[in-house]
Amino acid sequence: MPKPGQWNKEETVRAWADITLKIWRERITELKAWDTGELYKSLENALFTAAGNDVDKVEFSFKLYGVFVDMGVGREIFKGNDGDVGYDVVRKRKEWYSRVFYREVMRLKEILVEKFGEQVASQIVFAMHPVNDLKYEQARSKKIK
Repeated sequence: MPKPGQWNKEETVRAWADITLKIWRERITELKAWDTGELYKSLENALFTAAGNDVDKVEFSFKLYGVFVDMGVGREIFKGNDGDVGYDVVRKRKEWYSRVFYREVMRLKEILVEKFGEQVASQIVFAMHPVNDLKYEQARSKKIK
């Protein structure tokens, strides 16, 4: 039986990783950041656990060219280019993952801080409950006598 305040960290992190993939897929669709659909299909995540089934790492994977789509660079535009390539540029930046990823990592941080805080508070209350009862009983017995 779980103690008060316990929660499943793996389920929480897995749900967060799945939501992040869902948001990325929505952004790819919204920005029309696909040609063949390979980037959309390549999105995956994996959870790695350490001893005691604690989540050690979350790994996301997708086709490498997705990074270039996000930055708006490719064959005709190189990173660090001053913008003058001698002709009209067709490529536009389609930020489907970088901003979303940063925002979602910060959201995971907030979730974990909240859950760990609740867990610690519950454990303190649970651990102090018998002490409070004992003090109450001792004080009560002194008043009765």
